[in-house]
Amino acid sequence: MKIRQQLAKDGSDKYLSDLAETFYNLGINYKAIDRIDEAKMSCENSLQIRRLLVEKDSQFHLPQVAQTLNVLAGIHVMLLEHVQALYYSKEALEIYKESVKKDQRYLPDLGDLLNNLGILYSKNGDLISSQTFYEESLRIHRQIALANPYAHLPQVAYTLRNLSSVYHKKGDYPNAKLLLKEAIEILIPFAKKEPEIFQQKFDVCVRMFHSYN
Repeated sequence: MKIRQQLAKDGSDKYLSDLAETFYNLGINYKAIDRIDEAKMSCENSLQIRRLLVEKDSQFHLPQVAQTLNVLAGIHVMLLEHVQALYYSKEALEIYKESVKKDQRYLPDLGDLLNNLGILYSKNGDLISSQTFYEESLRIHRQIALANPYAHLPQVAYTLRNLSSVYHKKGDYPNAKLLLKEAIEILIPFAKKEPEIFQQKFDVCVRMFHSYN
């Protein structure tokens, strides 16, 4: 309510947008250092402002709403509040689906969100839904990796790894290993070139692969 009162005093959309971005960045930074309550509060403040801005320019601000919803969903997963996480994720999904119809630059965001939904449904034990979201995420990331392999192939590998875990849980070990093998092969050159970024993720895939034997 205090935010609404403050915003009402200032008619500048630029000011509101900058304020929302500041809260969003604070939330990201707090989340990165496990100050979860502060991350949640900052992102909720950002979401509140961005929802108000949608009334003035929905095409520009709706994707930012989805962006904030996605981060809030991740925060609620960390708090083990999966119902709320799913609620935010589903709202973000609908926004991104509409956004990509008008602007393809939101495809990576849609792909990432679908992957996050796969993770969430897997945590809840719904492997059928988890597989569906992972497969759609994989399709999108493969598509955009064709245009920019270095930027997007790692996400293809991470989604393959996640999808592999679903196949393993379902007892389909041959396909689980096949998917994970592709993920490892994708990550090899990245781990060699930038080990500080990719080595740990590569090692996780290798350990998973050996555990499948």
